[in-house]
Amino acid sequence: MANRTLARTYLAIVAVSGGLSLGCDQGPSPLPPPPPPAPAAMSVTGLSPATGWVDVATDVTIAGTGFVAGIRVLLDGVATNTSFINSTTLLVRMAPRDVGSVEVAVVNPGGNPVKAPQPFVYIDGPLMVFTDPNSGFSTSDVRDVQGQVVQFDLKGRLIWKADGTRLTGFRREPGLLIFVPSAHGCQCWLEVRFGTEDGEPRAYVTADYGHDNPGTLVDLEVAGGKLLVSQTQVYTPGTFTLSGVVTEEKAEGIVPVSGVVVYVSQIYSWREAQTDANGAYEIRGLFPGSHTVVAFKTGYGESSQKVVIAGHATHNIVVR
Repeated sequence: MANRTLARTYLAIVAVSGGLSLGCDQGPSPLPPPPPPAPAAMSVTGLSPATGWVDVATDVTIAGTGFVAGIRVLLDGVATNTSFINSTTLLVRMAPRDVGSVEVAVVNPGGNPVKAPQPFVYIDGPLMVFTDPNSGFSTSDVRDVQGQVVQFDLKGRLIWKADGTRLTGFRREPGLLIFVPSAHGCQCWLEVRFGTEDGEPRAYVTADYGHDNPGTLVDLEVAGGKLLVSQTQVYTPGTFTLSGVVTEEKAEGIVPVSGVVVYVSQIYSWREAQTDANGAYEIRGLFPGSHTVVAFKTGYGESSQKVVIAGHATHNIVVR
């Protein structure tokens, strides 16, 4: 009896002290779950691609870390539409802009903007390059009579350098000819010629209106989305004039012959003139070098001679 009493007393003490658990043993209580990992610090590691054409939209992938839903891309500080792909990838469309660079940054909701390591750069398409076959001088800049510069790219666009205006539909023909679309009303080909001004080689634009191409510089203007081409009486700087008199021998002596067509072959075409009542002719806009001078008139034999042009020159011709 005494032993049972002691046993009961012991169990009560153990139960009160927490040393005894009645029923099934469930083991130690489970540990609380670990806290979620801290989000990666936001960074921008690169743009792909980092360049694009000025006249078309470019899809750019932005790589980095710590991107979250609701993130925004800033272009020169202005938010643009952004596609969130995942925590390391964004996609943004760069709309057409002028030539130049745009600062790119990203910002998570409630965060601070983080700049990309490089800007996005807008560039023109590859440009047509024109080369002087005599000197080897090459350039993409072509000047009109006022010195205004135009360029042509391989996509067939004329680029008006003054304000970046682009006109489409132009194409390069064999040699140094540029086809002008009929929408511009020129009905001509622009022809690139080379000259020297202030000691510097330059490329100029003339207009080929057919077989009697005078080779004069043209005045270009852009208005209403069209190219306006006006002919002038100005020749390429650095060119020369050939003049003279065409005569024939008669019983009464040497007499001038009017109405004789005199022409001089050039690199891409020719220059021509017709003699007046005094048999005089003048051909301007000639390039330095050795040229063939031809004179003809119905009823006379054709005269052909080589003439070296190194400055303004005189060349008299006798027809028979």
